[in-house]
Amino acid sequence: MLSAQPVFPSKVRWLTHELEVELDDVMSLPTLPQLASLGVDIARYQAREYARTQDIADAALFLGFKGLIVPSARWECTNLAAFTEHTDPGQLAVIGTPKLVDWTAWRERRAAVRRRPESPG
Repeated sequence: MLSAQPVFPSKVRWLTHELEVELDDVMSLPTLPQLASLGVDIARYQAREYARTQDIADAALFLGFKGLIVPSARWECTNLAAFTEHTDPGQLAVIGTPKLVDWTAWRERRAAVRRRPESPG
């Protein structure tokens, strides 16, 4: 979201927190084909169009799930969306101390990942 801003905020300090999460009853949809089967337009998955994915999350919340595992729209990983309405405080814990985000280093790492050649396949 920050990268879409016309001027990147330079004086704001950002911290990351590592969390330990223990949830049961999590809906798992970790692949794009699974999301496509629920009506998500995979060709536009990286766009910031949240209507259909929010419908899916609303349904999972209504059905009593404590979270939802889905593919990241920006990285090669999965994301956990924890529904705190259904989560006891003891199921989420901050591990260690917060770390200051070095945005310059982050942008350099991100650019390096984008420059990597596609693997043959």
